[in-house]
Amino acid sequence: MSRPLFLGVIFFSLFFSSCKRQKIQTSEKPTLPSCNVEEIDFTYFSTKSKLDYKDKQNDLKSNIHIRAKKDSIIWISINAAAGFEAIRCLIKTDSVHILDRLNNTYTVLDYPSLSNQIGVDLSYAVIQNMILGNLIYPKTPEDVVMQSDSNSCVFIQKSRETQITNYIRVANSKVEKVEATTAAANKLSIRYLNFVPLGRFGFASKNEIEISIKVDAQYQTTKIEIDHHKAEIPEKELNFPFNVPQKFIRK
Repeated sequence: MSRPLFLGVIFFSLFFSSCKRQKIQTSEKPTLPSCNVEEIDFTYFSTKSKLDYKDKQNDLKSNIHIRAKKDSIIWISINAAAGFEAIRCLIKTDSVHILDRLNNTYTVLDYPSLSNQIGVDLSYAVIQNMILGNLIYPKTPEDVVMQSDSNSCVFIQKSRETQITNYIRVANSKVEKVEATTAAANKLSIRYLNFVPLGRFGFASKNEIEISIKVDAQYQTTKIEIDHHKAEIPEKELNFPFNVPQKFIRK
């Protein structure tokens, strides 16, 4: 798996803007007390997952290992189809470090640089929330409730250039779907499926992501499916090995 493709793989968790939230203008606005959302809390988190990635040029399958320490560090290892590790990534609160074992390169990107490559602003908190299936942004009084009944709650959050629609299942208080549209008309849809116990929380063991990027008045679509088959909140401390071989070239 090449480095550009790796950036595409993690793009689903980096889509949302981390810019300052803005108020949504509305004359009458319901409040949010019925839109309760269970947030997964943890000290350490780990998962072993299978990934299916499809776009116009690629149809790839891979195994992914993810480890995280809350509000601190996220470690990702992606295997090539042959079974060996192709990419290792260390996501810190201020930077992203990438080992590309296929090309023997090492890259360090701060969030402004990575944002320029992918085309959106990024933050560590956004990545962490996306992996866990938590709300991308905390609820605020400015959020607009579009629907609230015994089955579901739908409410909109807005940043400077991105509108996010959250679909909450009332039965388990979990985020069931997220839809986002940017000012450039790029679109993202994420479905959280097959909820299973994760400690005392519910966790979506399957994610279906569809990303549509508008290029020359036409959409280029990427589809990603992730099956988490061993998600855990371990009690013991996890390690996050990340050593750069001397032969690797810094890019």
